[in-house]
Amino acid sequence: MDKKQKEILINFMNKYRKQCYIGVAVVVLLIVLCFVLGRSGSGGKEDTNAIKKNESPEVEKLVGNYYKAAAKGDVEKLQAYATPISDNEKAYIKLFAKYVEAYDIKNIYTKRAVDDNSCLVSVEMGIKFKGVKTEAPGLDFFYVTGLDSKELYIVNLYSQFNAKTKEYKTEKQVADCILAYENLEEVVALKEKIQSKYDKAIDKDEKLDVMVNSTIEDAVSEWMGTVALSQNQTPPESVLYRVDDKKDKEKEDVKSEDDKKTDEKKDDTKSETGETKETKEDEKKTEVKKVTVTEYVKTKEEVNLRKGASTKTDSIAMLKGGVKLRVVSMNVWGEWTLVKTKRGKKGYIRNDFLKTVDNKYTAAGKDGYPKKKQKCKLTEKSNLLNKMKKSARVISSLRKGTKVRVITCYVNGYSKVKTNGRVGYVLTEKLKID
Repeated sequence: MDKKQKEILINFMNKYRKQCYIGVAVVVLLIVLCFVLGRSGSGGKEDTNAIKKNESPEVEKLVGNYYKAAAKGDVEKLQAYATPISDNEKAYIKLFAKYVEAYDIKNIYTKRAVDDNSCLVSVEMGIKFKGVKTEAPGLDFFYVTGLDSKELYIVNLYSQFNAKTKEYKTEKQVADCILAYENLEEVVALKEKIQSKYDKAIDKDEKLDVMVNSTIEDAVSEWMGTVALSQNQTPPESVLYRVDDKKDKEKEDVKSEDDKKTDEKKDDTKSETGETKETKEDEKKTEVKKVTVTEYVKTKEEVNLRKGASTKTDSIAMLKGGVKLRVVSMNVWGEWTLVKTKRGKKGYIRNDFLKTVDNKYTAAGKDGYPKKKQKCKLTEKSNLLNKMKKSARVISSLRKGTKVRVITCYVNGYSKVKTNGRVGYVLTEKLKID
């Protein structure tokens, strides 16, 4: 800046000094205001529905106590923290504890569940096995309730064990809440991060690889073959169920006589206009839900029909390829199907050796279900999976409203679909006929 320019600037400042000061003050005030608003926007009002990391001492204490007992195989003490625990799960915990030295909890993630009294919990941990130097990274899940009373406990109906064995029935509202949580981008990213760490640990330490993929896997497979599973049992009475039942009862009691009369009038009006239950059912046909029909499968090739869900159990019979079997229970331990032959023999076959019988035993084209090649939309965010099970590899994450073309629907609740050139499986109940 030369001398003449400086003189011009000084004269301008002297002439408009007051205005300049006001201008500077306004700028400063705007900066302060933005800073304050920024802070209040991010920290002033807490997002109660966000995933929180290590922010619940009560949950941390509960989970810590659970894992201390689990590491010792102390199932009696475990029942003070989690309920219900089936006899089969107790046996599994005791078996697994033989190889575990300790659980090292790294992080605990929590998120509000179906109400303020419950939360969804993901536990990032390291499992220290006996005689192995490297920890095995892991990720566990719990559904915790009792936050209001500070008497927290784990609702074990939603444990990973019951998710695989399906011993106990679960509550749909809670199961849907958990599924939505598992599909969140943050949770999917966390799973991928832990899986990557686990793979690296296995590659790094041969002893860990042998322990997990040989010693423990063989022991669990042998044990699985001796277990008799009873699926879809009504769970023991719990606080969660009593509360829900009580609320439903209260809602019913609140309904007044006037409301009932109004309902009766509506029913009379519907009768006069010719609207029937059948009409309503027709209107609902665009909504897809799980099919309930007798399930059949066929063997893909020659395979053993075994006494238990393990290759180490005895063979009952050798079945040829193409043999039709009735399904007694699907996805036992996530990998096996309990079937029944025409002669009444029951046994287990790995899912890999079975295929769903087409047409007659698939749901495609049945009332309320998509036909083959029919266009549908997703009613909520979903994962496109490479196999018909929750633990399958995710091909891609699909947004709500994504258009898909149905290849076929299966009796186990999954549909094979094509979207954007990719083929995979989604839950049929998440499809709506377009």
